Amino acid sequence: HLYQHPLNPDWAALADQYGFSDQPHLIRQMKKILGVTPAGYISARDLVIDIYGDFE
Repeated sequence: HLYQHPLNPDWAALADQYGFSDQPHLIRQMKKILGVTPAGYISARDLVIDIYGDFE
């Protein structure tokens, strides 16, 4: 979704759309899984994650 809609995503709407209880829940999960906050993810958008979940 973030690659298709790159500019200033509505994190609350994304949280709702993907079944998170609220925006902070989405942010915590992104940070836990990717190791960065959503803002950090947006600024490092060229990061590649391989099929094993490692960063390249």
